[in-house]
Amino acid sequence: SVTAQRQMNLNTYVGVRVGDTDALGTGDQIHDISPYVSWYASEFFRLRLQGQRIEVDPDDSGSTTATRVFLQATWNFGAHQPHPYWSNR
Repeated sequence: SVTAQRQMNLNTYVGVRVGDTDALGTGDQIHDISPYVSWYASEFFRLRLQGQRIEVDPDDSGSTTATRVFLQATWNFGAHQPHPYWSNR
């Protein structure tokens, strides 16, 4: 898989992940593409909206596709050294 990401401004990132894999134990090839947008509200909280299009191409059976949409909320908490939240992004 390959991921490309671009920072649009201090708090917003856009990116895309492209993957190509084999399903274990079968001859199936699985191809997927997943564009996403991430927004950092603070150093402790991130929202990510991501779409995913998956295509499974089994041997001699045609192809099957699926489309999914995810909304992820990531909240970090705990002790850490003080630093501006943009310093490690």
